[in-house]
Amino acid sequence: MKKLIIAFCLTVGISIFVSCAKEFDFSTSNLSTTIEQNSDFAIPLVDASITLGEILPSKTDINRYLIIDGNNFMTLQYEYDFADYPAADFFKGYSLTGNPLPYIKDSVGPQIVQVGLDKFLNNGEFFLANPQITITIINYWDVPTQILLTDFYYYKSDNSPALPVIVDNGTIAVNRPLSPGSSAITEIKLDSTNSNMADVISAMPNHLSFGAIYETITTPPVSYDINPATIDSVKLKIEVPLDLRITNLVLADTSAADLTSGLGKDTSAVTSIGINLIVQNGFPFSLAAKIYFADENYAILDSVVNIDNKEIIIPTGITVAGKVTQSTESINSIQIENGKMANLLKAKYIITKITFNTSNAGTGETVKLYSDYKIGLKIGARIKLKLKT
Repeated sequence: MKKLIIAFCLTVGISIFVSCAKEFDFSTSNLSTTIEQNSDFAIPLVDASITLGEILPSKTDINRYLIIDGNNFMTLQYEYDFADYPAADFFKGYSLTGNPLPYIKDSVGPQIVQVGLDKFLNNGEFFLANPQITITIINYWDVPTQILLTDFYYYKSDNSPALPVIVDNGTIAVNRPLSPGSSAITEIKLDSTNSNMADVISAMPNHLSFGAIYETITTPPVSYDINPATIDSVKLKIEVPLDLRITNLVLADTSAADLTSGLGKDTSAVTSIGINLIVQNGFPFSLAAKIYFADENYAILDSVVNIDNKEIIIPTGITVAGKVTQSTESINSIQIENGKMANLLKAKYIITKITFNTSNAGTGETVKLYSDYKIGLKIGARIKLKLKT
């Protein structure tokens, strides 16, 4: 979740609660005695639900490449114009009409295909069930040609060693147009049946490199007649259906937090804060959240745990055949008082670490992501104040 909902709500909620304190701390010279009164306030904070589609960013690359089909199933798709071959350049030095067809070879050096999936992986395991790469060749020349894939590698990070993309048959005959002026389409699909594509994309690579040799086939000899204005092209498309398995994927976030701003120097009126977090999870993954208070040097002052002194747990929705069929409800109660309250008010940063696991990840099952998956969130709080009158 983009801004880590639990940490955000906790921070905002506590800010609201403690900001109320000064409204109840008053004195007047007309009173000759001071009376302390303990007050207890229950405050509803959040009662909302949101779908997976609604929390996706609206103006980012991931959204631009996200395809949602009629059943709300989600696929990441990247498309690249890999190379263009103008006839005048490819046949340079040769006549565009003749008999027999000469042997011509054109090499395209490795092109970098930025994928950027590595930014989503911070330890843990990520497996994608059915990724594929489609290489599309649009050919206007009625001559026998073939394309040979070369320098095909993937890179886990920007400067990591090259790892090979293994393809069963890297040489592909190119389809020829049926009539002058028309074109023919050749599609080469690389998936788990003919390559190591599942391992490649599941490695969440930073980028791929991909080269090619485009050459004529001169046996048996043929005559040819090429329109000099035609341009053959090669396009590349990466499709990543979000049918996946996540094991112990950790996402961390650090946000500034100065909860004493606006309170002045006296925060003694706040004696404790209790928070109830109720989640109806219709997503196919569980979350285990750890939240820490840190000082200006990022040294840990304290942590937030539930009332049983354990990390905050949100179990996965119930899945059948990889699809969520029923939401689960969880309740986490958090109590902040005395020393923990003082550490919270001293904190300059809140550090959140959330561990994700998809449903039944331990058995090897994958889950499918649909944009209409929904999560419901209710947050209520109880704040105790010591009022002076």
